Amino acid sequence: LNGQYENALRETFMAVDKQVSNEDYAADTGSTSCVCLITPTLIICANSGDSRSALQRKSEVIALSEDHKP
Repeated sequence: LNGQYENALRETFMAVDKQVSNEDYAADTGSTSCVCLITPTLIICANSGDSRSALQRKSEVIALSEDHKP
């Protein structure tokens, strides 16, 4: 990955989308996904569809994702 985490996550989402789009059920279905990549120094979150991610640190809640709009 060489530190290019954002690009790796984007390419993975696109590859899965391309693979699923070839399936028979793809014409009338949708999906949602939220993943977090955790390194010793970073937390990187990627989402698509109606999914959200948050982190709770003591009494503080921190949004890790933003709503995805098509």
